Amino acid sequence: MKRKSIIYVAVALILALVSAFVALNETGTWTPFGKKYPASSIFAIKDTSKITKVFLADMHGNTVLISRKGQGAWLINDSLRAMEEAVKTLLTTLNQLTVREPVAKVAQTNINASLAVSAVKVEVYEDVPKFTLFGFPCLTKERCTKTYYMGPATQDNMGNIAVIEGYNEPFVVHVPGFRGYVTPRYSTQVKDWLSHRLFETKITRIKSLESKDLEHPEESFFIEKAGTRFFHLYNAKHQQIMDYDTSKLLDMLSEYRDKNYEAEALDLPETTKDSILQYNLFKIITLTDVDDNIFELKLYWMTYSNNHDDDFRYETKKGYYPWNLDHFYGIFNGDKQTFYKMQFFHFDRQIQPLSYFIHKEHFSSN
Repeated sequence: MKRKSIIYVAVALILALVSAFVALNETGTWTPFGKKYPASSIFAIKDTSKITKVFLADMHGNTVLISRKGQGAWLINDSLRAMEEAVKTLLTTLNQLTVREPVAKVAQTNINASLAVSAVKVEVYEDVPKFTLFGFPCLTKERCTKTYYMGPATQDNMGNIAVIEGYNEPFVVHVPGFRGYVTPRYSTQVKDWLSHRLFETKITRIKSLESKDLEHPEESFFIEKAGTRFFHLYNAKHQQIMDYDTSKLLDMLSEYRDKNYEAEALDLPETTKDSILQYNLFKIITLTDVDDNIFELKLYWMTYSNNHDDDFRYETKKGYYPWNLDHFYGIFNGDKQTFYKMQFFHFDRQIQPLSYFIHKEHFSSN
């Protein structure tokens, strides 16, 4: 019996040591080889819903502040609306960032030199209590809970080099399940965070909508709110049209709750911009909401600029169609310095002519 008791005690002791080792590795810094390393989750933010803002700064003086303003809304530098998908990706990264391995001692000198010129400083702020009393949070306020420096990609492009405050040596970090490096997710360029949304007006908040067709004036129309989800439709002469397809009209108006541009056209010379503004305008859409806020989108034809685009151009009997049928330029709210590249596919219902909404029977009877 004594022998069995000794065996039981030994097994229990081993299990206790293993449990302690696992617990310390998850929350502490102990390893069986006597070397102290942080837990693999040392970079991660457990609950991203508590994050109030993220500050990013590179070694060239570029900075970006991304802050939460209300439920699900994020701003850039407290003024510009942030792109929802970009912020969502950042939050996922902050939550899942994991230590893959420490950087080898022989490589640390070169790595530290690289970090000194290329790292992005990351500061994460959360609403957290200073302490808890009997399980209740006390003195909760916004605090910087995590600071680290995100460095360049590893040689295999499957992770990044990073240093977290409180530890002197760099680590290789990655997002488990993601094949690649996370450098683009920590951009310090404001343009990379800007929301691409132009219109975000729900149908119940649309007061009126005017679509002015510059090439076919007879296809212009005006829509006016007449009830919660009921609208009057008028032609170019402001004559009310009684017989129209209600579902088509409501579907078109409902899409104004979320309309985005594809990208900002940054490579256009000023002479090209002037030419586009002067000759390429083909439609003007003006939306007014119930608070009398006015949103105007001017649509301009985009030309094919290179010969190799001929394979994608529409050919007619008279030769190639002069305009790009996939993309066009947009000017929003009179800002002539900012040209947006936009897709016809995404704005298909918004650019339809008046005849699209009128029942075919209406034409056959006239």
